[in-house]
Amino acid sequence: MVNSEAYRMTHISLPLMVVGLSTINSDKRFRSMRNSYIPTLRYHHDDYLQYAPAALLVGLKVSGVEGSSTWGKMLTADAFSVGIMAITVNSLKLSTNRLRPDRTDHKSFPSGHSATAFMTATMLHKEYGLTRSPFYSIAGYSLATATALSRQLNNKHWFSDVLVGAGIGIVSTEMGYFLADQIFGNKGRIRQNKQYKPYVIDKKYGYLGLQTGYGIRGNIKLPHDIEIGQLQGAYAALTGAGYFSNHWGVAGKVAFSQAAPDFKYEKYFALHPETDLRTDQVLSKSLTYSNFVLGMEYSTQVIPGINAGGSVMGGVAWAGSYRIDLVKETDLYITRTLFKADSHIIPNIDLNCYIQRFVNTHMGVKLFFNYNLGFSDNHYSYYPLAENPIHGKGKYNMHSFTFGAEVSALLWRK
Repeated sequence: MVNSEAYRMTHISLPLMVVGLSTINSDKRFRSMRNSYIPTLRYHHDDYLQYAPAALLVGLKVSGVEGSSTWGKMLTADAFSVGIMAITVNSLKLSTNRLRPDRTDHKSFPSGHSATAFMTATMLHKEYGLTRSPFYSIAGYSLATATALSRQLNNKHWFSDVLVGAGIGIVSTEMGYFLADQIFGNKGRIRQNKQYKPYVIDKKYGYLGLQTGYGIRGNIKLPHDIEIGQLQGAYAALTGAGYFSNHWGVAGKVAFSQAAPDFKYEKYFALHPETDLRTDQVLSKSLTYSNFVLGMEYSTQVIPGINAGGSVMGGVAWAGSYRIDLVKETDLYITRTLFKADSHIIPNIDLNCYIQRFVNTHMGVKLFFNYNLGFSDNHYSYYPLAENPIHGKGKYNMHSFTFGAEVSALLWRK
């Protein structure tokens, strides 16, 4: 089955689409993370960035750099790919009628920009990445990933939209080249694919990865009976590592997370009944947490093509500001602040374990579990009723557990 044509064409695209569909219920959490960091961002560069892999592909071909196929076969395969992608994307847009995050229209699902970018990146991968250098594949998929992320950052698509769009783009190209092979056979073939065995354990490698996941943050007890309950939210990270031996390497990560607040107001009001009588609604701001860590990573082969490993890292984190407001619904809405914690930089340690599968020579997929501990020491302001504000400094630990998946570009050393 692993060696079948159907598996080869779908083993990357199908998981992307399945994960995309499974995250639909979490879309608002990922959008909330975006709104917590960059609520007003809107640039149009992704309208052009989606065509960057295609521009690189045509530029190489026009310059005389031989790829996998002749002009005729390549254009035939590309025409099939574009047709399959366009029909699939537009049919789904019309049938699902999903509202965009910015509410401009009902053509959100799936992302056409992401489908186009990953379609052309896969063309570049098949023409030059497999036959000349893996760096062509890395360049193409990096541009495609940047396009997909930009669609979310610009508030034009949900997280699930871009994952499903990426999967459609990849499988469309696979199907396009399959159909072209049926027409041309070996007549349109110029260069053969390079042969690699990425699971050989005596080869050192490095990687660049993109993680997405679901995080759970432990309870936070703040001064003056303010308690934040268990938080759940979205997580995204950029990772990388370079191995200096068969098992050990230096690793780093930049991560971003957001969690919906859960202020234990019943407990607070029980201790402060005078506040409860003057409150009709409680508003809590989302908690944001970003961290940059460096450290050591270990990896070992379990079976050919499957590695297991983990990392221990440390660095700095940025804990975003937090605020609780109380609203009294009279003829006019009266809003007053109850508690406010300032944003601040803190030290943190990061522990990670994973299982990795080498999908092909230049791509790996991980399932990971992560634990992060931040040592917070920040200033706060507390505004009790009929009293002057209280300003102080509180110490508490910030625990978070995250599980998710990572897609990595693999860089092998000779």
